[in-house]
Amino acid sequence: MSNATITSLAFPDGTQKNKLRCQGAWTLAGINSKALKQNFNKINCQQISTLTLDTSDITAMDTSGAWQLYQWIHQLSEQGTHVSLLGLSEEYRALFTGVQKTAKQLQKLPTRQTYTGLARLGKKTIGQLLEVQSFLRFIGKNFING
Repeated sequence: MSNATITSLAFPDGTQKNKLRCQGAWTLAGINSKALKQNFNKINCQQISTLTLDTSDITAMDTSGAWQLYQWIHQLSEQGTHVSLLGLSEEYRALFTGVQKTAKQLQKLPTRQTYTGLARLGKKTIGQLLEVQSFLRFIGKNFING
């Protein structure tokens, strides 16, 4: 795979720290997650208040690429960075907007409740009692039918 097809992020020049150029194929095959994560961490450390993503050099985009871009923008926004997209083609913007709408409709998964102390002991005890009850029911049915 040539470098032209691999997803990358780069600052256009050394002086503009609030503008980032998105390049390459933002597709399932083209995304280099490790490199993107390293770039994300670099930007995250800089505490930028506003960031412009120049997406005019994106050569291809599919749903996974749009999702990666959305997730990244969402994480930066949650940390207080205002992110704007510049140069995203009509086709890719429609795809990105679709991913964005779908992501906003998703509900967070409920977190599993952890029990400590007596609550944990009680939960395990009830679980064991239910298993014993199920086992006795099984034995009884086999005895009656056997």
